[in-house]
Amino acid sequence: MPAAIASTRPVAAQVPANAPAVIRVPAGRTFEVTLGDGDSLSDLVIDVSALEASYDIDASGSNWEIRNLAIVGRHPRSDATAFTTAVTDSEGVGVIDNVWLGDGSRSTVGIFVPPAHAGTCLIRRCHVADYPNNGIYASAPGNGPNKPASGAGGIVRIDSCYAYNNAISGFRVGTEGSSIRNSVVLQDRRTPASFGGDATRAIWVYYESALIENFDFRMADGTGIVAGNDSWEKSTTRVVLRNVRGVAEDLLDGETEDVRGTVLPNPEIKVPEGCPETPADVFASPVGPLAAVGNGAPETALPDDPAWIPALSFAIGTFATSVFGPLLGGLLVFLALLSPGLAVLAAVLYVLYRRGEWEPGGSSGRNRL
Repeated sequence: MPAAIASTRPVAAQVPANAPAVIRVPAGRTFEVTLGDGDSLSDLVIDVSALEASYDIDASGSNWEIRNLAIVGRHPRSDATAFTTAVTDSEGVGVIDNVWLGDGSRSTVGIFVPPAHAGTCLIRRCHVADYPNNGIYASAPGNGPNKPASGAGGIVRIDSCYAYNNAISGFRVGTEGSSIRNSVVLQDRRTPASFGGDATRAIWVYYESALIENFDFRMADGTGIVAGNDSWEKSTTRVVLRNVRGVAEDLLDGETEDVRGTVLPNPEIKVPEGCPETPADVFASPVGPLAAVGNGAPETALPDDPAWIPALSFAIGTFATSVFGPLLGGLLVFLALLSPGLAVLAAVLYVLYRRGEWEPGGSSGRNRL
Protein backbone atom coordinates (compact mmCIF):
# COMPACT_ATOMS: atom_id res chain seq x y z
CA MET A 1 0.00 0.00 0.00
CA PRO A 2 1.46 3.39 -0.89
CA ALA A 3 2.76 5.38 2.07
CA ALA A 4 0.61 8.36 1.15
CA ILE A 5 -2.51 6.30 1.78
CA ALA A 6 -1.38 4.79 5.06
CA SER A 7 -0.21 8.06 6.63
CA THR A 8 -2.14 11.16 7.59
CA ARG A 9 -3.47 13.04 4.57
CA PRO A 10 -2.13 16.56 3.94
CA VAL A 11 -4.32 19.50 4.99
CA ALA A 12 -5.29 20.22 1.39
CA ALA A 13 -4.19 19.10 -2.04
CA GLN A 14 -2.76 21.46 -4.64
CA VAL A 15 -4.33 22.36 -7.95
CA PRO A 16 -2.59 20.03 -10.42
CA ALA A 17 -0.56 21.53 -13.24
CA ASN A 18 -2.23 19.20 -15.77
CA ALA A 19 -5.76 20.45 -15.08
CA PRO A 20 -7.48 21.46 -18.34
CA ALA A 21 -9.60 24.10 -16.57
CA VAL A 22 -9.74 25.56 -13.06
CA ILE A 23 -12.50 27.42 -11.26
CA ARG A 24 -11.00 29.32 -8.30
CA VAL A 25 -13.84 30.19 -5.94
CA PRO A 26 -13.32 33.50 -4.12
CA ALA A 27 -13.30 33.64 -0.32
CA GLY A 28 -16.75 33.38 1.19
CA ARG A 29 -18.39 32.52 -2.15
CA THR A 30 -20.04 29.37 -3.52
CA PHE A 31 -19.63 27.88 -6.98
CA GLU A 32 -23.04 26.53 -8.03
CA VAL A 33 -23.54 23.93 -10.74
CA THR A 34 -26.98 22.67 -11.80
CA LEU A 35 -27.21 19.74 -14.21
CA GLY A 36 -30.42 18.73 -15.96
CA ASP A 37 -31.32 16.29 -18.73
CA GLY A 38 -28.35 15.48 -20.95
CA ASP A 39 -25.91 17.84 -19.21
CA SER A 40 -22.22 17.20 -18.68
CA LEU A 41 -19.80 18.60 -16.10
CA SER A 42 -16.32 17.44 -17.04
CA ASP A 43 -12.58 18.09 -17.20
CA LEU A 44 -12.45 20.61 -14.39
CA VAL A 45 -10.84 21.48 -11.06
CA ILE A 46 -12.96 23.37 -8.55
CA ASP A 47 -10.63 25.13 -6.12
CA VAL A 48 -12.29 25.98 -2.79
CA SER A 49 -9.08 26.46 -0.83
CA ALA A 50 -9.82 30.16 -0.19
CA LEU A 51 -11.31 31.06 3.20
CA GLU A 52 -14.96 29.89 3.43
CA ALA A 53 -15.11 29.15 -0.30
CA SER A 54 -17.51 26.31 -1.15
CA TYR A 55 -19.30 24.44 -3.92
CA ASP A 56 -22.86 23.25 -4.58
CA ILE A 57 -23.31 20.61 -7.30
CA ASP A 58 -26.87 19.49 -8.04
CA ALA A 59 -27.66 16.97 -10.78
CA SER A 60 -31.34 16.16 -11.27
CA GLY A 61 -32.80 14.72 -14.44
CA SER A 62 -31.81 11.96 -16.85
CA ASN A 63 -28.77 11.13 -18.95
CA TRP A 64 -26.42 13.55 -17.22
CA GLU A 65 -22.73 12.94 -16.45
CA ILE A 66 -20.04 14.22 -14.10
CA ARG A 67 -16.56 13.05 -15.10
CA ASN A 68 -12.89 14.01 -14.80
CA LEU A 69 -13.53 16.31 -11.85
CA ALA A 70 -11.37 17.22 -8.85
CA ILE A 71 -12.41 19.40 -5.93
CA VAL A 72 -9.37 20.88 -4.20
CA GLY A 73 -9.88 22.34 -0.74
CA ARG A 74 -12.08 21.43 2.19
CA HIS A 75 -15.78 22.28 2.01
CA PRO A 76 -16.21 24.65 4.96
CA ARG A 77 -19.90 24.81 5.65
CA SER A 78 -22.67 22.73 7.13
CA ASP A 79 -24.60 22.10 3.90
CA ALA A 80 -25.67 18.48 4.25
CA THR A 81 -25.84 17.98 0.50
CA ALA A 82 -23.14 19.95 -1.30
CA PHE A 83 -22.89 17.25 -4.01
CA THR A 84 -26.36 15.86 -4.85
CA THR A 85 -27.19 13.56 -7.76
CA ALA A 86 -30.53 12.05 -8.79
CA VAL A 87 -31.89 10.39 -11.93
CA THR A 88 -35.57 11.30 -11.85
CA ASP A 89 -36.71 9.11 -14.77
CA SER A 90 -36.96 5.41 -13.92
CA GLU A 91 -35.56 4.58 -17.39
CA GLY A 92 -32.79 7.17 -17.24
CA VAL A 93 -29.15 7.00 -16.19
CA GLY A 94 -26.62 9.26 -14.54
CA VAL A 95 -22.83 8.75 -14.46
CA ILE A 96 -20.22 10.01 -11.99
CA ASP A 97 -16.82 8.85 -13.23
CA ASN A 98 -13.19 9.63 -12.37
CA VAL A 99 -13.77 12.12 -9.55
CA TRP A 100 -11.43 13.15 -6.70
CA LEU A 101 -13.04 14.39 -3.46
CA GLY A 102 -10.05 13.83 -1.23
CA ASP A 103 -9.98 17.00 0.90
CA GLY A 104 -13.27 16.32 2.62
CA SER A 105 -15.57 18.64 4.50
CA ARG A 106 -16.45 20.11 7.84
CA SER A 107 -19.85 18.41 7.97
CA THR A 108 -21.22 17.50 4.54
CA VAL A 109 -21.82 14.25 2.70
CA GLY A 110 -19.29 13.33 0.01
CA ILE A 111 -21.86 12.35 -2.65
CA PHE A 112 -25.56 12.26 -1.73
CA VAL A 113 -28.20 10.40 -3.73
CA PRO A 114 -31.56 11.82 -2.55
CA PRO A 115 -34.95 10.10 -2.17
CA ALA A 116 -36.12 11.36 -5.60
CA HIS A 117 -33.61 9.12 -7.43
CA ALA A 118 -35.65 6.71 -9.57
CA GLY A 119 -33.35 5.55 -12.37
CA THR A 120 -29.82 4.13 -12.37
CA CYS A 121 -26.78 6.01 -11.09
CA LEU A 122 -23.30 4.65 -11.80
CA ILE A 123 -20.65 6.00 -9.44
CA ARG A 124 -17.33 4.80 -10.75
CA ARG A 125 -13.65 5.52 -10.00
CA CYS A 126 -14.41 8.05 -7.27
CA HIS A 127 -12.01 8.88 -4.41
CA VAL A 128 -13.98 10.15 -1.40
CA ALA A 129 -12.14 11.03 1.83
CA ASP A 130 -12.68 12.79 5.17
CA TYR A 131 -16.41 13.43 4.98
CA PRO A 132 -18.10 13.31 8.42
CA ASN A 133 -21.59 12.41 7.13
CA ASN A 134 -20.97 9.33 4.94
CA GLY A 135 -18.62 9.11 1.96
CA ILE A 136 -21.25 8.05 -0.59
CA TYR A 137 -24.74 8.27 0.96
CA ALA A 138 -27.03 6.46 -1.45
CA SER A 139 -29.65 4.76 0.73
CA ALA A 140 -32.31 7.50 0.64
CA PRO A 141 -33.99 6.19 -2.57
CA GLY A 142 -35.03 3.22 -0.43
CA ASN A 143 -36.86 5.34 2.14
CA GLY A 144 -40.19 3.91 3.27
CA PRO A 145 -43.50 5.77 3.56
CA ASN A 146 -42.91 6.74 7.18
CA LYS A 147 -39.78 8.71 6.37
CA PRO A 148 -40.14 12.48 5.85
CA ALA A 149 -39.43 11.90 2.13
CA SER A 150 -40.37 8.58 0.55
CA GLY A 151 -37.83 7.03 -1.80
CA ALA A 152 -38.35 6.47 -5.53
CA GLY A 153 -36.40 3.19 -5.47
CA GLY A 154 -33.60 4.04 -7.90
CA ILE A 155 -30.56 1.78 -8.33
CA VAL A 156 -27.04 2.87 -7.32
CA ARG A 157 -23.99 0.98 -8.59
CA ILE A 158 -20.64 1.83 -6.97
CA ASP A 159 -17.64 0.48 -8.87
CA SER A 160 -13.87 0.90 -8.42
CA CYS A 161 -14.24 3.54 -5.72
CA TYR A 162 -12.04 4.34 -2.71
CA ALA A 163 -13.33 5.70 0.62
CA TYR A 164 -10.87 6.93 3.25
CA ASN A 165 -11.74 7.98 6.82
CA ASN A 166 -15.36 8.91 6.22
CA ALA A 167 -17.63 8.89 9.27
CA ILE A 168 -20.85 6.86 9.61
CA SER A 169 -20.06 4.80 6.50
CA GLY A 170 -17.76 4.68 3.51
CA PHE A 171 -20.53 3.50 1.18
CA ARG A 172 -24.24 3.38 2.06
CA VAL A 173 -26.90 1.84 -0.19
CA GLY A 174 -30.49 0.75 0.24
CA THR A 175 -32.40 -0.33 -2.87
CA GLU A 176 -32.99 -3.57 -4.71
CA GLY A 177 -30.46 -3.96 -7.53
CA SER A 178 -27.79 -1.75 -5.97
CA SER A 179 -24.21 -3.02 -5.78
CA ILE A 180 -20.69 -2.22 -4.60
CA ARG A 181 -17.91 -3.80 -6.66
CA ASN A 182 -14.12 -3.63 -6.97
CA SER A 183 -13.89 -1.02 -4.21
CA VAL A 184 -11.92 -0.35 -1.01
CA VAL A 185 -12.64 1.32 2.34
CA LEU A 186 -9.90 2.32 4.75
CA GLN A 187 -10.33 3.79 8.21
CA ASP A 188 -6.99 4.29 9.96
CA ARG A 189 -8.08 6.62 12.76
CA ARG A 190 -11.18 7.53 14.75
CA THR A 191 -13.76 9.28 12.54
CA PRO A 192 -16.36 11.25 14.53
CA ALA A 193 -19.58 12.16 12.73
CA SER A 194 -20.53 15.77 12.13
CA PHE A 195 -23.53 15.55 14.48
CA GLY A 196 -21.90 13.50 17.24
CA GLY A 197 -20.96 9.88 17.76
CA ASP A 198 -18.29 7.93 15.95
CA ALA A 199 -19.87 4.66 14.83
CA THR A 200 -18.39 3.96 11.40
CA ARG A 201 -19.09 1.19 8.90
CA ALA A 202 -17.21 0.28 5.76
CA ILE A 203 -20.53 -0.51 4.06
CA TRP A 204 -24.03 0.07 5.37
CA VAL A 205 -26.82 -1.75 3.49
CA TYR A 206 -29.48 0.37 5.13
CA TYR A 207 -32.56 -1.09 3.40
CA GLU A 208 -33.51 -3.88 1.04
CA SER A 209 -30.61 -5.70 -0.63
CA ALA A 210 -27.21 -5.32 -2.23
CA LEU A 211 -24.49 -7.28 -3.97
CA ILE A 212 -21.00 -6.68 -2.54
CA GLU A 213 -18.32 -8.14 -4.77
CA ASN A 214 -14.51 -7.92 -4.89
CA PHE A 215 -14.47 -5.57 -1.92
CA ASP A 216 -11.69 -4.97 0.66
CA PHE A 217 -11.80 -3.02 3.92
CA ARG A 218 -9.72 -2.27 6.99
CA MET A 219 -11.32 -0.49 9.96
CA ALA A 220 -9.33 0.94 12.87
CA ASP A 221 -12.32 1.10 15.24
CA GLY A 222 -15.37 0.69 13.04
CA THR A 223 -17.50 -2.18 11.75
CA GLY A 224 -17.07 -3.93 8.42
CA ILE A 225 -20.48 -4.51 6.84
CA VAL A 226 -23.75 -3.57 8.56
CA ALA A 227 -27.05 -4.86 7.21
CA GLY A 228 -30.28 -3.14 8.16
CA ASN A 229 -31.23 -0.45 10.66
CA ASP A 230 -33.24 -0.16 13.84
CA SER A 231 -34.77 3.24 13.15
CA TRP A 232 -37.41 2.77 10.43
CA GLU A 233 -39.99 0.26 9.26
CA LYS A 234 -37.94 -1.08 6.35
CA SER A 235 -34.92 -3.27 6.82
CA THR A 236 -32.50 -5.40 4.87
CA THR A 237 -33.75 -8.56 3.21
CA ARG A 238 -30.66 -9.88 1.42
CA VAL A 239 -26.93 -9.18 1.23
CA VAL A 240 -24.73 -11.21 -1.09
CA LEU A 241 -20.97 -11.26 -0.44
CA ARG A 242 -18.57 -12.42 -3.14
CA ASN A 243 -14.83 -12.22 -2.57
CA VAL A 244 -15.10 -9.80 0.34
CA ARG A 245 -12.01 -9.47 2.53
CA GLY A 246 -11.66 -7.34 5.60
CA VAL A 247 -10.25 -6.52 9.03
CA ALA A 248 -12.44 -4.99 11.76
CA GLU A 249 -13.46 -5.64 15.34
CA ASP A 250 -16.87 -6.66 13.97
CA LEU A 251 -16.74 -7.96 10.43
CA LEU A 252 -20.50 -8.30 9.91
CA ASP A 253 -23.37 -6.91 11.93
CA GLY A 254 -27.01 -5.97 11.58
CA GLU A 255 -30.60 -7.09 11.29
CA THR A 256 -30.76 -9.52 8.42
CA GLU A 257 -31.78 -13.14 8.13
CA ASP A 258 -30.22 -13.66 4.77
CA VAL A 259 -26.52 -12.84 4.40
CA ARG A 260 -25.01 -15.07 1.76
CA GLY A 261 -21.26 -15.40 1.88
CA THR A 262 -18.56 -14.62 4.43
CA VAL A 263 -15.86 -12.03 5.04
CA LEU A 264 -12.41 -13.45 4.30
CA PRO A 265 -9.10 -12.28 5.86
CA ASN A 266 -6.09 -10.54 4.28
CA PRO A 267 -7.64 -7.54 2.53
CA GLU A 268 -5.65 -5.74 -0.14
CA ILE A 269 -5.86 -2.07 0.82
CA LYS A 270 -4.98 0.15 -2.08
CA VAL A 271 -6.66 2.62 -4.39
CA PRO A 272 -8.52 0.53 -7.00
CA GLU A 273 -7.20 0.45 -10.53
CA GLY A 274 -8.40 3.47 -12.49
CA CYS A 275 -9.50 5.38 -9.37
CA PRO A 276 -7.51 8.62 -8.90
CA GLU A 277 -5.18 8.72 -5.90
CA THR A 278 -4.45 12.43 -6.38
CA PRO A 279 -6.11 15.30 -8.29
CA ALA A 280 -3.41 15.04 -10.96
CA ASP A 281 -4.37 11.40 -11.56
CA VAL A 282 -7.83 12.53 -12.67
CA PHE A 283 -6.36 14.27 -15.71
CA ALA A 284 -3.46 11.90 -16.30
CA SER A 285 -6.00 9.24 -17.33
CA PRO A 286 -9.24 11.05 -18.22
CA VAL A 287 -12.29 9.02 -19.20
CA GLY A 288 -14.64 9.69 -22.08
CA PRO A 289 -18.43 9.95 -21.89
CA LEU A 290 -20.65 6.93 -22.10
CA ALA A 291 -22.87 6.67 -25.16
CA ALA A 292 -25.94 6.72 -22.94
CA VAL A 293 -25.37 10.22 -21.58
CA GLY A 294 -25.56 13.64 -23.14
CA ASN A 295 -23.09 16.48 -23.49
CA GLY A 296 -25.15 19.56 -22.76
CA ALA A 297 -23.72 22.41 -20.71
CA PRO A 298 -24.94 22.71 -17.10
CA GLU A 299 -25.97 25.98 -15.50
CA THR A 300 -23.16 27.48 -13.46
CA ALA A 301 -22.96 30.47 -11.16
CA LEU A 302 -19.65 31.74 -9.85
CA PRO A 303 -20.19 34.95 -7.86
CA ASP A 304 -16.96 36.68 -8.81
CA ASP A 305 -16.18 39.90 -6.98
CA PRO A 306 -17.88 42.72 -8.93
CA ALA A 307 -15.69 45.48 -10.32
CA TRP A 308 -16.91 47.98 -7.73
CA ILE A 309 -15.78 45.92 -4.72
CA PRO A 310 -12.11 47.08 -4.77
CA ALA A 311 -13.16 50.74 -4.85
CA LEU A 312 -15.71 50.21 -2.08
CA SER A 313 -13.18 48.29 -0.03
CA PHE A 314 -10.70 51.16 -0.38
CA ALA A 315 -13.30 53.69 0.75
CA ILE A 316 -14.40 51.56 3.69
CA GLY A 317 -10.79 50.86 4.56
CA THR A 318 -9.86 54.56 4.56
CA PHE A 319 -12.82 55.38 6.81
CA ALA A 320 -12.37 52.40 9.13
CA THR A 321 -8.64 52.91 9.65
CA SER A 322 -9.10 56.62 10.33
CA VAL A 323 -11.75 55.90 12.97
CA PHE A 324 -10.57 52.64 14.48
CA GLY A 325 -6.88 52.54 13.61
CA PRO A 326 -5.05 50.41 11.06
CA LEU A 327 -5.29 47.07 12.89
CA LEU A 328 -8.97 47.11 13.81
CA GLY A 329 -9.93 48.94 10.63
CA GLY A 330 -8.27 46.29 8.51
CA LEU A 331 -10.08 43.58 10.48
CA LEU A 332 -13.45 45.26 9.87
CA VAL A 333 -12.77 45.45 6.12
CA PHE A 334 -11.88 41.75 6.10
CA LEU A 335 -15.07 40.87 7.96
CA ALA A 336 -17.12 43.03 5.60
CA LEU A 337 -15.82 41.09 2.60
CA LEU A 338 -16.88 37.83 4.24
CA SER A 339 -20.15 39.10 5.70
CA PRO A 340 -21.36 42.69 6.10
CA GLY A 341 -23.32 41.61 9.16
CA LEU A 342 -20.17 40.46 10.93
CA ALA A 343 -18.50 43.79 10.27
CA VAL A 344 -21.49 45.77 11.57
CA LEU A 345 -21.70 43.64 14.70
CA ALA A 346 -17.99 44.00 15.38
CA ALA A 347 -18.18 47.78 14.92
CA VAL A 348 -21.18 48.12 17.25
CA LEU A 349 -19.53 46.02 19.94
CA TYR A 350 -16.36 48.05 19.66
CA VAL A 351 -18.25 51.36 19.93
CA LEU A 352 -20.13 50.10 22.99
CA TYR A 353 -16.85 49.01 24.53
CA ARG A 354 -15.23 52.38 23.88
CA ARG A 355 -18.33 54.15 25.14
CA GLY A 356 -17.82 52.38 28.43
CA GLU A 357 -14.32 53.85 28.53
CA TRP A 358 -15.39 57.35 27.44
CA GLU A 359 -18.09 57.69 30.12
CA PRO A 360 -16.49 57.56 33.55
CA GLY A 361 -18.71 56.20 36.27
CA GLY A 362 -22.26 55.13 35.58
CA SER A 363 -23.62 51.61 35.54
CA SER A 364 -21.59 50.39 32.58
CA GLY A 365 -18.72 52.85 32.26
CA ARG A 366 -15.25 52.80 33.76
CA ASN A 367 -14.09 55.44 36.16
CA ARG A 368 -10.69 56.46 34.84
CA LEU A 369 -9.98 59.12 37.49
